[in-house]
Amino acid sequence: AMAVSSNGTVYISGHYYSPVVYAGAFSLATSASGGKANFLARYDANGNCDWVKSMNEHINVTAMTANAQESIFMTGSIDTGIVEAGYYLNHLGRQDVYLAKYNASGNAVWAKCAGGNKNDIANSISIDLCGNLWISGQMSCVNGITGYSMIFESFLLNEPMWSYDPMFVARYDTLGVYANSMALPSGGDDESGIAIDNRGNFYLGGDFQAVMTFGSNVLTPAGHELGFIAKYHYDSAVCHSAIVLDADAVKENNGISLYPNPAYDLCTIQSNTVFPPGTKAEFFDVTGRYVGTFPLAGSKETIALDTWQAGI
Repeated sequence: AMAVSSNGTVYISGHYYSPVVYAGAFSLATSASGGKANFLARYDANGNCDWVKSMNEHINVTAMTANAQESIFMTGSIDTGIVEAGYYLNHLGRQDVYLAKYNASGNAVWAKCAGGNKNDIANSISIDLCGNLWISGQMSCVNGITGYSMIFESFLLNEPMWSYDPMFVARYDTLGVYANSMALPSGGDDESGIAIDNRGNFYLGGDFQAVMTFGSNVLTPAGHELGFIAKYHYDSAVCHSAIVLDADAVKENNGISLYPNPAYDLCTIQSNTVFPPGTKAEFFDVTGRYVGTFPLAGSKETIALDTWQAGI
């Protein structure tokens, strides 16, 4: 996994099996027992390694993010009970969700886990305007019938009725305190993703094989996996991403392509089906600032990017 702070600092985590791994002038060796070892490394904006440190071999980091203060937040899973930053992470199932904060020196500040008695794995992490952490990932199920639960602190998140491959979304504050969570009946068996824009709206994406309901939007599977993307509005009154869906923002992905990628002058967005009325593409620059909207009609639109400002 990799994360880049707004200061250009790069953080990388992963695992290795070699007796020794080198990062710049630094090196790490595997444990005396050999096998897999994990690492966390920091590079400056010029690619120079500032440090590299070992991590517990039972942690599997799948996603990371970093803020302007160079705090590192990572998520993934653990396969046994471990002690991290003085916190005992109780192992409940085969794999449990892992969430942790590290400081700019690569030292763990706090760590949390969540899960049930099966496989629960976080795949994605993002930070909202208030510094809250949002994670999404795989939630196990019991024969497609409600009955499975994940434990977040002392709170239970129950599997939705008639789930196929449920997905969970959970929110924590920057101190690692659990706030709330929700479960979707599908989307958890493959990589899911969560992202937050500079307005505080958050976007959830994945695939589905069960009926998915988002507000007034109902997505129906077609006998095979389809992709979806959902936009949730930001509630400025209470400073969190509310579970209220933008009705125009959920679409089934029946084969949408963008080419060439990357594009410099002309960019084509094409769908295997006709875009529904009111479909639009929103454009943002590299800092996340909203630039403009382009309406999509028919099944194919070509956009002249050279008439837009640089950095989109």
